[in-house]
Amino acid sequence: MITWVGFLVMLLIVFTFSCSPNVFDGRRIEAEKVKQLTLGQTSTGKVEELFGKPTRIEKAESGIEMYIYTYSATEPHWWTIDKIEKQEFEAGMQNGVLRYYKLVWEEEETILKEW
Repeated sequence: MITWVGFLVMLLIVFTFSCSPNVFDGRRIEAEKVKQLTLGQTSTGKVEELFGKPTRIEKAESGIEMYIYTYSATEPHWWTIDKIEKQEFEAGMQNGVLRYYKLVWEEEETILKEW
């Protein structure tokens, strides 16, 4: 037989673990913003206006600057495996103009457009 104190302790434990906060890193890439990109026309400034400052910028030998944006979200579940969502968006800029972009969602197809 469970006492009231035991029941309250068990209830407190359940609520403690079930109310764990979500963990976010970076900014989610919205499909509507990606649709606003035009290869050969969109400027570096417009990319930063739409998506903010990139997580990192890498330079290729070809002269292309790769603006890389990453996003991850973890939704902890005490009763099962945590739900994790990941995205990576890469915008290839050359002479201040968008040459290609690539958007990768975990468990979904990659979107790649090149000029």
